[in-house]
Amino acid sequence: MSSERQLLEEQSPWWAEHIHRYNEVLKIIKSTDTLLDIACGTGFGSNILAKKAAQVIGGDIDKTTITENNTIYQKENLTFQELDGTKLPFDDNTFDVLVSFETIEHTIHYEEMIKEFKRVVKPTGKLFISTPNFYLNSPSGIVTNPFHTQEFTPDVFTALISTYFQKFEIFGQEYIRYKNKKTINHRIAHKIEQFHYLRGIRKLPLKLQNIAINLLINKPQYPTLEDYTLTKDRSIIAEKCITQIAICEK
Repeated sequence: MSSERQLLEEQSPWWAEHIHRYNEVLKIIKSTDTLLDIACGTGFGSNILAKKAAQVIGGDIDKTTITENNTIYQKENLTFQELDGTKLPFDDNTFDVLVSFETIEHTIHYEEMIKEFKRVVKPTGKLFISTPNFYLNSPSGIVTNPFHTQEFTPDVFTALISTYFQKFEIFGQEYIRYKNKKTINHRIAHKIEQFHYLRGIRKLPLKLQNIAINLLINKPQYPTLEDYTLTKDRSIIAEKCITQIAICEK
């Protein structure tokens, strides 16, 4: 399984997108829940979940990452373990909730992984599985991300999840900063934001990029948590959502 990690950098185009996903999990977990966050990377998501859950285990295949996480995060209800998602060392029906964001696109053994996810979750437990939308992540029709062994269209992802779960919902993580915003300021800000992401231009100092966007719509260049929502609209998922999320019940 290959490596592709969100660094602990809040000033990032992707930070709010990642945090938003974990915040959606927070909405449904209980203070008595035991959670597994598999492919936890730098551990920021596991740390978020530990604010509410009784016990959280963050798992990752990279030993160095696990060592660093156990040094950075000091909470009694949070631990990190070196884990292979296809061979989890837990009994059946162990966890109330399992989270695995942006994982299954990194291994050709994704079906074995999903089977393991399901095995270790308790009956009626919840699973959150996200993966990039092939249509938007690879618009050329060819997977170019060197860390991805494959990507899934919404239809293929839905078919995959339905193979293992009878109860599930598919959502898209939609960027809504400019949705239904018709003012001239929002139209200009959107164009400037897109311009700033162009190769070469995006290397400009962030403070400089923020100035124009902030003057126009009182927002920074990079997305904030309020700029994302989950949608179940299949056409929006296919055409607008870079990330698709399955919320499954065992």
